[in-house]
Amino acid sequence: MGPTGCIKAIRLCVLTASRAGVDPREALAAAGVAPALLEDPTARVPHDTVVRAWTRVPELARDPAFGLHAAELLVGQLFDVVDFVTDQCATVREAIGCMLRYQRLIHDALDVRLTVEGARARVSQRFSSAVAPPQLSSFIVGLWVLRARALTGLSFTPHRITLAHPAPAERGEYDRLLAAPLAFDADENAILFDAAFLDAPTLRSDPALGAVLRRHADELLARLPAEPGVRGALERHLLEALGRGVPDVGAAARALGMSARTLQRRLGDEGESYKSVLDEARRKLAIAHMRERGRTVSEVAFLLGFSEVSAFSRAFRRWTGHSPAAYRRSA
Repeated sequence: MGPTGCIKAIRLCVLTASRAGVDPREALAAAGVAPALLEDPTARVPHDTVVRAWTRVPELARDPAFGLHAAELLVGQLFDVVDFVTDQCATVREAIGCMLRYQRLIHDALDVRLTVEGARARVSQRFSSAVAPPQLSSFIVGLWVLRARALTGLSFTPHRITLAHPAPAERGEYDRLLAAPLAFDADENAILFDAAFLDAPTLRSDPALGAVLRRHADELLARLPAEPGVRGALERHLLEALGRGVPDVGAAARALGMSARTLQRRLGDEGESYKSVLDEARRKLAIAHMRERGRTVSEVAFLLGFSEVSAFSRAFRRWTGHSPAAYRRSA
């Protein structure tokens, strides 16, 4: 099963479109989501559904700044447990900490990080095994900026904002709502700001209520499947892609929504490399194909991207301890 996100992403998308005059039934049909699903606050949908919704529904709304307007709408409302938890945090630092802790409740391929270097802080976000459409990307960044202002009552002005999508034809709403220097086509969504802002107090927080909400969020988090990690996402991609040729690390990274450098770094964090994951994917496919009597050794070698049968045979012997022919006989 691939990555999934909470139903909140679909509910907000439909609500924003309805404010622009789109019939909610039409929006749900475009997203491919049954109306009854919106009634379950803990429901999750495949990432492909999230992508479809945040691509097709903004087109129906004919709003080039759909993502930012969705963020503007959400700031005044609380949609799920993560919204409620962060709303009860005492400082910006605590709110970001809760966002980091509960990010998988929002999306299980969501990677949010906070880094502090001297007087500067940086919050960054990317999808570790998925690609985000532009309107979803702008929604995420817009929500961070607008919520920081709403939580603190301060005129939060970042030093720089990067967005992981191309620059829009019209930037008026980006300048109005974000009010910061912008860079598009970046590797990730990120906000650079004064580290002192992390200790800014929020306007409202109830420690007792916050503790109850965090316990509930912890229970929901414990119910999620184990996190697959980048290695698992890459292997799944390679298993699907190898029949069409061997993707290089750059192509695989783009398919996972990140740069080649980021993919290699994160694989290293998991004790893996692109070469080791590719080798394992080839091994699994080789064994599966060799159990199919209708395929010749040459065909299997070709499907796995080997230029010569001899190279495939050597690799197969390393994987299994047997030649392809001997393995097939024993199988």
